[in-house]
Amino acid sequence: IFMLGQATYKSMLEFKQAVLFLIRHYHVNQFYVEEICCSSPYMNMLKEAVIGSGSKIIGITHYPDMPQGVWQQTVAQLCPPCDEVENMDPHTRSIRAKKLRTAKAMLERSDFCICRLQDHPLEKSIRGYMKRLHGLKTLDISRGCDDIIFEEVKPEGSRHTAPRPL
Repeated sequence: IFMLGQATYKSMLEFKQAVLFLIRHYHVNQFYVEEICCSSPYMNMLKEAVIGSGSKIIGITHYPDMPQGVWQQTVAQLCPPCDEVENMDPHTRSIRAKKLRTAKAMLERSDFCICRLQDHPLEKSIRGYMKRLHGLKTLDISRGCDDIIFEEVKPEGSRHTAPRPL
């Protein structure tokens, strides 16, 4: 879960619907959440949706090496709402590169992706990377409630299969 953008009533309902669908139909039991989303209204919806499901919420940070005391403070700030925190050292200084590397690392370890890429500065780069990952199913909530579908991102040159509607 990353790059969700501004929370609106509609986008939060769509988000919650997607999370509940993943839990009920695909038995998803781990949600990786970009650090910036951990303090957003989306996190409240995620926490509400996972109650009683046994699903774990893992906050993802992207800091270079830091002293143990600073890391413990970071974990304390994110737990709760997260159950755990993992750091993905991006080995880069630019904020754009950090965000891109973090997104790529999250995508590599995921079967599903919930995001809002429309008009995001990294949209083209992330969509290009998604095409290289086999079997990743993406929900871009920027499409609107009536059009929410999980698209299986197919590598370039492969045939498109019909998305599964929610």
